[in-house]
Amino acid sequence: MKKRILLVDDLEIIRLGLRSTVSGHYEVCGEAADGQEAIQKATELKPDLIILDSNMPVMDGFTAACKIRQLLPAAKIVMLSDDFQPETEAKEAGADAIVAKARPLDELSRAIDRCLERTG
Repeated sequence: MKKRILLVDDLEIIRLGLRSTVSGHYEVCGEAADGQEAIQKATELKPDLIILDSNMPVMDGFTAACKIRQLLPAAKIVMLSDDFQPETEAKEAGADAIVAKARPLDELSRAIDRCLERTG
């Protein structure tokens, strides 16, 4: 059974790119466009991992990560940042990993695999 991932970014084109990147190895169980919607979808769908943009309208990724961590402590969170943001800030918010959007896609794939301990 494939691990389930929730994609959260305010830009649809980013979500489409993320879906394309992860769908070969994982199941995309849902999408959200802001932090508040991410909390709702995470609670409803109970994904194994959430890819969460740090900078979104309504509620940013840091605030959403804190709330999701409280509600779903077993879910893994990979935070995407628009620019370099300290890893400690992301970790304090509850993220298991942080990847800058400007980095190569294989860095995101490796972060997801590490969080989900995928083998093979």
